[in-house]
Amino acid sequence: MELSLRDKKLVKFVFWLTTTGVLVATLFPPLILPSGKDVAVIGMFFWGLLSAFVGSFCGGWLGGVLEEDGQPCMDMGVLSTALAFILALVASFLFTALAATSSVYDGVASLVWWLVSAAPFLVGILVYLIARNRWAFVVIKKGTRSSGSLDASMTARITLLLVLTIQLIVWLTVAMVAIMQTMMDMLSMIGAMVWAMMGGVAGGSLGGWLGGITDVHQGAARMDNPIMVNIMALMGGAMGAMIGGGVGAYLGLLGGVGIIGTVIATAVLLLAGYNLLFRGRYGLVIVSQRKP
Repeated sequence: MELSLRDKKLVKFVFWLTTTGVLVATLFPPLILPSGKDVAVIGMFFWGLLSAFVGSFCGGWLGGVLEEDGQPCMDMGVLSTALAFILALVASFLFTALAATSSVYDGVASLVWWLVSAAPFLVGILVYLIARNRWAFVVIKKGTRSSGSLDASMTARITLLLVLTIQLIVWLTVAMVAIMQTMMDMLSMIGAMVWAMMGGVAGGSLGGWLGGITDVHQGAARMDNPIMVNIMALMGGAMGAMIGGGVGAYLGLLGGVGIIGTVIATAVLLLAGYNLLFRGRYGLVIVSQRKP
């Protein structure tokens, strides 16, 4: 059972309202706190919440769209969990690192760096405002598979992507622990990581749940179980954000080396996800919502 058009509009409204509200909240630390280090620590909660919310929403939604393509090869909720986990992890990993880098700046420079970190969200909000009553973005299948056919390789592909994600995070965490032994201001660093993780859990849970309930069934509709999709996406988003936020905040506080490592790791995971799950199998089309 899918949401009605009215309910889908309500979900979209809640999503964009939350995104905009939290984005505005991320602006307050650089405005009211004199020290860039304080901005980085306190601001981690808002950046962790914002990035995890958007990432887990997108993951829960995509997982719902692709969910039945793996049936009956995997249990309901696997893809919504996995993609909410991965995208919440990647988003919180990248944006908490970018925001934490503001610790080396004060005053106006801190606000400029906020604009750099916030740019993707600002562009997304602008696109939504322009396109909301004109176009819809729809994921479709490519190739000759019919809408009722199953993709038996989905289990192997999502497993490989999860293995790559976990391995990358494990080794980044190992490096983080090794470097941490040489850091002097351990208290600020731990504070930033904890705030990022707390915000990530809150944002990842809400985003995954909202993304999951927008589930669009286009595979084995007989396996329809929206409650399972919602709950699994909620849990996946929360777990991914907690890991990504903690590691990202730490790497951001390291400065240039940490940011370079973060960007490379993010690019590797996104390219791997695209090639394993979407390339040659799915496409994103823009559909006009205007009546002829």
